[in-house]
Amino acid sequence: VGKFIERKNIQEFLNLAVSLKNDFRFNFLMVGDGHQINFCHQFIKNNKLFNIKVVGFKNQKELKNIYKKAFLLVVPSKYETWGLVINEAMASGLPVICSKNCSSSNDLIIQGKTGYIYDLGDIKFLQEIIVKLANNKRKYLYIVKNINRHIKNFSLLFTIKSLNKIIYG
Repeated sequence: VGKFIERKNIQEFLNLAVSLKNDFRFNFLMVGDGHQINFCHQFIKNNKLFNIKVVGFKNQKELKNIYKKAFLLVVPSKYETWGLVINEAMASGLPVICSKNCSSSNDLIIQGKTGYIYDLGDIKFLQEIIVKLANNKRKYLYIVKNINRHIKNFSLLFTIKSLNKIIYG
């Protein structure tokens, strides 16, 4: 979910789809637009990927429905100042796997409890985690439950208290 630009590391997401193309349990959805959208379509065609679909830009209301239907969110960004899609997904109870280059992962992701953080380029780890969660409904539901508990700590009141602490000590 997001802009199809270089720093979002779309190639890594596409490589993940390639690595799981023979496991028919998994379908990938790319939501967004940007100058790399034609590259995505061409890559999908060249690699005969029938497990991935590009749906283009969606507004917030549509995103909410997409998050609710999804199994998890993968954020392979090379760099994110924060990574708002992680907040959005987790607010919908959706587990997240993101690169360690997403700043919000430091606050929102507790490894194995509210999601997973991975090193860029480690497609094998991404693949293993996705398969693990698909094969272990108990672990998946454990993460969803922890997400719902954890994000309650990130309310407007929590933000105001944190800002006051930063400003006033």
